Amino acid sequence: MKKTPDITKPVMDRVVRFERKNTDSWRRRFIVSMAILVIITLSVLWAIVSVLSAEQSWSLFTLFSQDPEIISSYWRDTLWVFWEGIPQNYLLLGVISVFLITVLWVFTAKKRKIIREKRHQLDKYV
Repeated sequence: MKKTPDITKPVMDRVVRFERKNTDSWRRRFIVSMAILVIITLSVLWAIVSVLSAEQSWSLFTLFSQDPEIISSYWRDTLWVFWEGIPQNYLLLGVISVFLITVLWVFTAKKRKIIREKRHQLDKYV
């Protein structure tokens, strides 16, 4: 016959306090990391849009409202000119930050699930 462990209330309170502190710390680090990456991504996007607006590059897309024959002839040139107008260093920074957000989200999926379950069990203990 299996015995359940006899854990006194003060010991259990300390364990719960320790686990809450650890899970809160991990969640805080995760949220801050994601927030920083999202802010960087949005800042880069804003910078790219600002540069494109200052150069009036959006007007290049009026080509696509023209006759289909004109579109088929000049769409590559239009997209190439638009691509060249994008600041490449901002674009690289944006791509890297989106990549890091994705990597962080995917690689922490298991840990987030564990933390969620742990918090659920700790909330039951109250």
